[in-house]
Amino acid sequence: MRLRPLGLALAAMLALSGCGAPPAQTGWAPRSGNAQVQQAFAAGEGLVAVDLFNATKPQLLELTKAGMDLWVHSAQVEGKVSRVRGTLSRDAWDLVRKWGMSVVKLPSIHGLNTFDKGYRTYDQGMAELRDLAQRYPDRCTLVELGKSVEGRPIVSLKVGKGDGTQKPSLLFTGENHAREIVTAEIVMNLAQWLVTEYGKDAEATFAVENREIWVTPFVNPDGRIRAEKGQDWRKNANPKYGGGGSAPNGPGVDLNRNYDDRNWGSTGTDQRPGGATYGGPGPFSEPETQAMQKLYTSRKHAMLITWHSFSNLVMWPWNDSDEAPADDRLPAIGKKMGQVSGYKPEQGSELYFTSGDDTDYVYGKLGMLGFTIEVGGWSDGFDPPFKKMPQFMKENLPIAKLAIAIADNPGAAKGPDLGTSGTRVAERVVQTATGRSVAIRQAVDPRSGQPGVPQISWAR
Repeated sequence: MRLRPLGLALAAMLALSGCGAPPAQTGWAPRSGNAQVQQAFAAGEGLVAVDLFNATKPQLLELTKAGMDLWVHSAQVEGKVSRVRGTLSRDAWDLVRKWGMSVVKLPSIHGLNTFDKGYRTYDQGMAELRDLAQRYPDRCTLVELGKSVEGRPIVSLKVGKGDGTQKPSLLFTGENHAREIVTAEIVMNLAQWLVTEYGKDAEATFAVENREIWVTPFVNPDGRIRAEKGQDWRKNANPKYGGGGSAPNGPGVDLNRNYDDRNWGSTGTDQRPGGATYGGPGPFSEPETQAMQKLYTSRKHAMLITWHSFSNLVMWPWNDSDEAPADDRLPAIGKKMGQVSGYKPEQGSELYFTSGDDTDYVYGKLGMLGFTIEVGGWSDGFDPPFKKMPQFMKENLPIAKLAIAIADNPGAAKGPDLGTSGTRVAERVVQTATGRSVAIRQAVDPRSGQPGVPQISWAR
């Protein structure tokens, strides 16, 4: 995520204080909390959590360069973002004061996450992936892509029956950012659904037989270990570039600023090693991103979906510019993903610019369609209570199913939905190795011949 969690006590305090929802209009600001923020810095706090009001896009860009860690934001109205939540560094606070901006200080975060024990740990997730590969060798293989800075394996579960080299390929990844605990859980659940529901669920069965899917839950294992211990860790754990202070402004590299996109290091990334969004000394300087590069360039993949938290967003390139992508399938697919999930679809640059992003890299350099999914809302944070996972899977499994359905023809996202007036319905039946057949139905525009997103179910 470009943009620390709100614990239950904090969420309750915000709700009681009327800060639980963003203001509807610009020009509004609560009674200033600037004095409290100044007192916090004077008392020695290195980072102060705030809500910031009525910032312009250029101001947010300057604040991120100065070390502000943006967590979540409301919509832009009349060129301003009415409310932004995150942590201010001292340098960012100096800019806030210079510009006369209004803030509300949030309760102290103390650099801690709340790791709900319902979530899988990295070690548990690795054991589960190995178990799936051992129990179901006919449909999945565990592939080691590389090792982290501290020597932990970075693995991907390749899902698919038979030779998948000629089948459309999809990539599902989680936890580029260590503290975004929920993202690895979602990707692990997708692996379980694909492998264990084969032969039971029509869409999973179709996916396993007709797609090659690479599932990588833990891109940043070293950071994940720290987050599991309650540290507000975002970056990897590479100490060699320096960087002091407390997490997320400690040592390490922000992996999602380290991919070799078209304008690496140009915008939306901190040049200081201690910054939360420090992109490293150069693109692909880190073993974790090198491992992902190995996967991304291993063959022609159709689509990357990378999960982050939080904001309830679906985003696509470009992230480094307001320039619309040349491929109109990106916004079309993004809007369909928003439709099935209930998340807001937008180009990644809508809030502010970033560079070194994985989706810009795969789209700009490899011609792959890339999408970032931001899971959870204002009160959820990076590691929401595990009890919310059913809701998150209800929102995100349809995104994965959509990607699977259109991987052979992503342009179908531009076509009509089933049930649209004036369309015809095309149907074909595909026999599976399970002995059952799946039916693939989609609406077709009779004038242009444009098909829509396929709907996959067991044939009657």
